[in-house]
Amino acid sequence: MINYMHLNSLFFTGLFVFLFGTSQLSAQTIGAGEVSSIEAKAKQIEQNKIRIAQYKQQLISLDSAYKAKLQTLNIELQLLMKERDAIIDDMKKGAKCSQCGKYKSEFEKKGEDFVKHLGDVKGYAIPATTPELEATRQKYNERIALKRVQIQNYQKLENPAIAKQKQISDTELANQKLCTEITAHSKNYDNRVFEEAKNKNNQWAQNLLTYVSPQLIAEDKVAIYKDHAQRFQDEYDYKTDSIKQAVKEKVEEEKKNKSSQVLANDVEIVTLKRDLESYLSGINPMLNTLKTEKIKVDLMLKKPGIKDSVKQVLQIQLTDLTKEIAVIEKDILNNKQITKNKVTTLESKNVLLKKIIWDLTVNLPKLEEAELNTIKPYYTKSIADAKAGADKSAADLITTKATYKSKAVEFENSQRAYALVMDKEVNRMLTAAQSVSCSIYNEVRGKSNANWSEAFNCVQNVAASAKASTYNVFNSYCSKEFSQGSGLSAYKSFINNLSPEDKAVVKKISNLNWFELLN
Repeated sequence: MINYMHLNSLFFTGLFVFLFGTSQLSAQTIGAGEVSSIEAKAKQIEQNKIRIAQYKQQLISLDSAYKAKLQTLNIELQLLMKERDAIIDDMKKGAKCSQCGKYKSEFEKKGEDFVKHLGDVKGYAIPATTPELEATRQKYNERIALKRVQIQNYQKLENPAIAKQKQISDTELANQKLCTEITAHSKNYDNRVFEEAKNKNNQWAQNLLTYVSPQLIAEDKVAIYKDHAQRFQDEYDYKTDSIKQAVKEKVEEEKKNKSSQVLANDVEIVTLKRDLESYLSGINPMLNTLKTEKIKVDLMLKKPGIKDSVKQVLQIQLTDLTKEIAVIEKDILNNKQITKNKVTTLESKNVLLKKIIWDLTVNLPKLEEAELNTIKPYYTKSIADAKAGADKSAADLITTKATYKSKAVEFENSQRAYALVMDKEVNRMLTAAQSVSCSIYNEVRGKSNANWSEAFNCVQNVAASAKASTYNVFNSYCSKEFSQGSGLSAYKSFINNLSPEDKAVVKKISNLNWFELLN
């Protein structure tokens, strides 16, 4: 007997294993940190560019200031030497004020007239002594030497413009490094997000496959229940034919037996009649002789003048003959009655036997039906249960297909939502990178969509072509990711728990390659 409770339990096991909706998608991908790093580095590059522009402006002023100061020091040296020469010349010429002790060149340096000064202070020009001249020369030589040392020391100092130029170069190199890092971050983003996308795609596809399992189970159950109904019907038809044949053979045997009894009775009737005739043919001549003798004796007794002694003898003879005739006639009558009774009994039996034979003939269908009624309720119920199971499974198939379609849309929307998150992040990377003229990797969206397309098509193929089809359900992605995946574990469990007969039914309606790979 087919265990329908077990078959239904297999269906519901498949229906409720790992059925859940998609979780809320995060507002960012796993690569969001890479995007933030790119934006931060792009901002740093922009800030560096501003600093470079500032440095370049500072470079011009620093170089000018450095050269101007050096020029000032050289001018001061020249002026100091010129001042020395002028004072020495004044000292040699006697161009020193007798009152204040200052030289003519000192007044000229201040733009004052030396002669007027002499008049104002009532002084006069006097020459310097040799010691004074030497002392002045020594003083100026020392000042000139100090100025030269100052110039030399200043020249030894690094030009601030060189340091600033180095700052510019270092900052430009830093920007190049930041640009390289931006490119590296974008590659990391592509790799990490694509890996995350593949994991999500795999999870979504495996999850979606859990909604394919109930659909496949329902479709298989329709075929299994129909096969059960047909098997019950075939078994019932076979047993019906067997029972009818058995009943017919039994009836024919009974009819044959009854016909044999009729024939035996007919033979016995003929025998009885023949025996009676034989008996009568043997006894009737004797009876007739006795009757003739009696007539003769009776006639002799009626003759006139018969002697009494003769009459007495004749009377005794007549009495004896009468008795003997009566005995024979009674015996004949008894034999006839006995034979008649036996024949009547046998004929009555034959009438009854022939009626039985007739009833067996005309009541054969009823006899067959009575015998069939011993198995008909079981098979009627079994066939009805199987057909009801097929109808329910067909209804389940409609429901599971609708659920699958709904979930397929849900997971496609999840992929679109995830792609939008990627788009926003990629656009942020592009905006940041383009603003600082850095190159970035931008392949993850296309790769993710291609990967999802392959995974989704795999599930779609399983849902649409797992049953009888020449189409190879598993593409390379399917074979790698899902032939051993958990998404179809409920369906595999359903298949593995089927009887060999039911599994053969499923195999017959399934794509052969798919079924072999699955098992």
